[in-house]
Formats: sequence, C-alpha cells, structure tokens
Amino acid sequence: MTPSQISAGELAEFEAKYQVRHSIGDLTPTACELFGVRAPQECGAVAVPEVVDQAGHLMGGEGKCERALL
Repeated sequence: MTPSQISAGELAEFEAKYQVRHSIGDLTPTACELFGVRAPQECGAVAVPEVVDQAGHLMGGEGKCERALL
C-alpha cells in the first residue's frame, strides 16, 4: 500500500472521528456504480446508496450513466 491509499479501517476511523456518513473517498465507488464498472480493489470506501438510488430513479431504470462531468 502506498502512503496515499487509505484502508477501510482508516476510513471508518475518520468517519467516526469527524461524525460524517460519507467522504470524498466514496466518490470513486459511487461513480463506478453509476457507470456499471467494478470499483478498484484498493478502494476502502463504498458507493453512497442515496446517490445510486436517486440516479436510478432519475434514469427510470434505463441503465447506467454514459457520461459525467466531475
């Protein structure tokens, strides 16, 4: 693991310390979920369910994202 990577345990510790439910670390798995691709194995975070659910609702179950502007 390189110094720039964070483990799932470190992420959980950060979330507890700062009393947040989500972090910037959740961006990658959320975007991957929306595009229908697998998140990197090294990713210690998880997709934000509210974002994924809302996107599915807005797309009417038509499929996955094709483009995004981040």
